[in-house]
Amino acid sequence: MNYCAKLLDSYQGNKPEILEEILYEGIIDFQVRLEKALPLIAVTAATAPLLGLLGTVTGMIDVFRQITNFANPENSELARGISEALVTTKFGLITAIPSLIAHALLSRRLQGVISKLESFAARLVHLKREESNQAENESSRNEPTG
Repeated sequence: MNYCAKLLDSYQGNKPEILEEILYEGIIDFQVRLEKALPLIAVTAATAPLLGLLGTVTGMIDVFRQITNFANPENSELARGISEALVTTKFGLITAIPSLIAHALLSRRLQGVISKLESFAARLVHLKREESNQAENESSRNEPTG
């Protein structure tokens, strides 16, 4: 049984206010489940450049160690440390940029979905209120006066 059917089964024709509460509780529950992975993506986007920077620092430390330990270090030894620094920076950015874009796109998409659900819920409750009001008006017209 799908999620919406479960929510509406708990309603069973009660007052519009109850329908409104059930719908909004369902929307909040749905939003929590959709947002579950967003913090992980945000943390990845934030920490990847820092890890790249850490690699850059360790690579450059290696270069300076080579310079300090040897009067004339080989260019290949220096290049190895510089290469390490650049490669770690590259992978940090390769990880961070798509993560940042994915987080932004997913957050925006999620807000759009939640907004549409809230709009639909509001329209549904409004229709139910109109239906209830019409039923009350008809029952009051059909009552015998006397």
